[in-house]
Amino acid sequence: MIVLNRKEKNRVDILFMYESKVREIEGVCLIAGELAKRGYCTAILETWEPLIKGQRKRPEAEVVFIPSAYTDRSLYALLRFVKGPAKVINLQWEQIYSRRDLTNPNSPWKMSGDVHKVTHISWGDVNYNKLTESDHIDKRMVKKVGHVGLDYLRKELRGFYLSREEICREFDIDVNTRLCLFISSFSFVNLPENMIEPELRELFEVSIRSQKEIVRWIVSVLEKHKELTFVYRPHPSEAGNAELAAIAAREPRFKIIKDYSVKQWIIVSDIIYNWYSTSVAEVYFAGKNCFFLRPYPIALQYECLIMEELTSLTSCEEFEESLNASGCDFPVPEEAIRENYFYDEKCPAYIRIADICEELFRAKSGYLKKELTLKERFNNLKLLVKNSGAGKMIEGLRGSREMDPKDAEYLKYITEMYNNNIVTESEFMSMKERLDRLGIWA
Repeated sequence: MIVLNRKEKNRVDILFMYESKVREIEGVCLIAGELAKRGYCTAILETWEPLIKGQRKRPEAEVVFIPSAYTDRSLYALLRFVKGPAKVINLQWEQIYSRRDLTNPNSPWKMSGDVHKVTHISWGDVNYNKLTESDHIDKRMVKKVGHVGLDYLRKELRGFYLSREEICREFDIDVNTRLCLFISSFSFVNLPENMIEPELRELFEVSIRSQKEIVRWIVSVLEKHKELTFVYRPHPSEAGNAELAAIAAREPRFKIIKDYSVKQWIIVSDIIYNWYSTSVAEVYFAGKNCFFLRPYPIALQYECLIMEELTSLTSCEEFEESLNASGCDFPVPEEAIRENYFYDEKCPAYIRIADICEELFRAKSGYLKKELTLKERFNNLKLLVKNSGAGKMIEGLRGSREMDPKDAEYLKYITEMYNNNIVTESEFMSMKERLDRLGIWA
């Protein structure tokens, strides 16, 4: 756990939980740094680590920021990592919906139970209306402030990112190349079968087919156009892919790079391609353009609302032509972006969120608490023992034992997610120092 302004050993004023490093940590850093500047003890906890290693000490906090929650089960699965009562703010890092998400009475995105007692951060009108009208959450509990991730695209924060020269040097990319970015949303590919919801099977299948075809297109143009380099930026939840790794091994101008946020890559790239990613909003607010690649149609029920009037490229020929295109229209209507993303030119979202947190911190009510069950305590103890020196020694003496294939697949997946998303204290402090140098908290 990373702590700013430490006061007590196991107690902090405000605790941030995050799930995805590249999606969330920049926003968390902005809000946590702002609250630390105001004198609060803030801490950052990665949610995969307790699932892999167990948790020796549960921190106490007055206010807890969570990455998302929709039901009591998902809410208290996070609050089990916190000791004692706390007031909760839901940053809800996924807020762009499909029509199916909004009309299906059994939608996994429908909020219920004690989640109604949580303060919710809303990016824009669409999510605000969903929460207050469809999910019947009290309007006082929903705060429309915009998307904190977009704060980094404001003029005063642009200097946070590496320059094109710096990032090319880091990843052995020719600085004079035409740098093409493909933003992947193929989080279903290589996902363990037992984690795929039956109602999403159709989207799962079109995802697999689309990835194979798009990668085929990219390889094809790389063979013809030696002036290009393609960066394949995986989705934060995308597991490793042996086929992609083999292509990267034989083609040095095909780079699979999961490091840094999508905004970093958007800023330094010459041409940007997308399939299904809501990062189209980051492209828009960065003042750049992009193309959508859709070799196979996505059923309207799964299509993101923001993309329902999408203009896309559907063949390798169109894709190749786009490499030299100039002056094309943005692929989605501006109105679709603006109704999903509130944006205040004068006040960034992280300031608004810090203000909301301070108000909640001073409130006398609104606490939620999770008591650990005996099973949860026992499972946590097993993880601690397993990861101790003695546990590893015993495991080594026993030798490898057969594990149920589904359990092995799940363990491999969550271990990969942990390795991909852990942020060290030095990494976090480096980000904060870059923000300090920009005079954000001067």
